[in-house]
Amino acid sequence: MTYDEIPQVMRHALGTFSMFRSIGYPADDIYIVLARSLKVAKGQIGVFVVLKQIVGGKPREFSVIVGGWPGGKKSSDEFEKRWAEVLGAVKNGSVTKADGDRMFQECEARQNVAEFMLALTTKGMLRVRKDMPEAFDALCLFCGRGVRINMGPKAGVAHQEPTCSKFDELPPDQFMKAMNEELAKARIKNLS
Repeated sequence: MTYDEIPQVMRHALGTFSMFRSIGYPADDIYIVLARSLKVAKGQIGVFVVLKQIVGGKPREFSVIVGGWPGGKKSSDEFEKRWAEVLGAVKNGSVTKADGDRMFQECEARQNVAEFMLALTTKGMLRVRKDMPEAFDALCLFCGRGVRINMGPKAGVAHQEPTCSKFDELPPDQFMKAMNEELAKARIKNLS
């Protein structure tokens, strides 16, 4: 199955699924949900990628709308059938790795990774990965890898290897300032 044969909303769903997987969430916790939404065109039903987890003993959900699907009496059945075909193509390898990478890069969660990571953090659902070395105390809002931000006389920022393009592009003080501001906002929201 080629890239163009996969409906755009399903390409975005696959990319968003990959985004969740890339930061450590298990596939069994990620679902596709069709629901009414004001964020899609009239006559369409919203397509969401939903992360469901138990956080602090309570069930929580984090939803990302990936687009709309034509509405109607049989729309969910048609979506389910087409989605099963797409998943079958992904599983049997007829969707190339290059196309999978392209879908990941094009999805809104990846395009707006800082906002995505911050939203997960403020919702209290951003897990620190088990494979993250203890030397790092936060996750980069731009790529999800470990970072350590030191303030005070020896101010600086360290980024887990390989570094992300944002870390490489920004001077350390600007990167540190942006990260500190976003993490501070997220931590304040989590405490309230």
